[in-house]
Amino acid sequence: MTRPRRRAKSSSDGRAASTTLDVVVFLLLVSAAVGVLAAAAPPADGHDPRTADRAAELLATTTVAVDQPLRSPGPHARDRQSSTVHGTLAALLARAAVADVAATPESAGTEGDGLGRGTFAAVVAERASGSLSSVDATVNVTASYAPLPGSEPRGRATVGPAVPDGVDVAVARFRVPVGTGPAPAALDRIAREGGDRELAGALSEATVETVVPSSRTRWALRDDATRQAVADRYRRLGRSLSVAPTGALDAGRVRRANALLARALADEYRAAIRTDFERPTAAADAARPRAVVVTVRTWSP
Repeated sequence: MTRPRRRAKSSSDGRAASTTLDVVVFLLLVSAAVGVLAAAAPPADGHDPRTADRAAELLATTTVAVDQPLRSPGPHARDRQSSTVHGTLAALLARAAVADVAATPESAGTEGDGLGRGTFAAVVAERASGSLSSVDATVNVTASYAPLPGSEPRGRATVGPAVPDGVDVAVARFRVPVGTGPAPAALDRIAREGGDRELAGALSEATVETVVPSSRTRWALRDDATRQAVADRYRRLGRSLSVAPTGALDAGRVRRANALLARALADEYRAAIRTDFERPTAAADAARPRAVVVTVRTWSP
């Protein structure tokens, strides 16, 4: 796992998404966020900057049902090859972004891992593209999960073409709740009172519990259709952090497996906080362990 070496600037800028998102809370958040967080570029000839707000509203309010593929390693899983996931388009994109944290490049967009990655992400992107086709502009959407911006781990899900150079772009942003970690005020207090060590520990625990929530992991381990997928995911996470959590997982000690991951990740976060931020409170201000940021960009076709 590598860490960027650039210095980040200080900014003032339920259930986890890797389980299911609280749609009611999410819609309440977005109803305010589209008005509060949306920011459009100056109007350009032939392009209405309000299209970004329109696209964001569609993502936040359009509810769909998507089949989530399941790998079936055992004979008892043959009759159930997928499960159906319901949610807003933004919520499902957030789920795919969180799942991307533990995805391998070769699996991206090609296989389901039983936890929301692969074909699921591709299907969600396709459904989102269909809904966004009513917007009178070209649309790009990026859902990003970056618990500590500028540092690994991170995940994302995208919709639409890349933004070309030299075009006038309208932008709208909103956040989707995906975790139950410390709130921003609590992170700031932890940073002031406990410094980089305590902050790194709080962020790592929140990240791990969002990416592989212990309650959902226990359920998935009991299901033949998802057991191997869970083990694979822990193996990938452990490999990226140079730790082996699968032994504890095999013994049914999910919290122990998560603690091993969190401890290793805390070392990574602490090093990043010391290298990339002027002080721990700046890192706490930038941290987003409990939210996926959805960025919508529109431009003239």
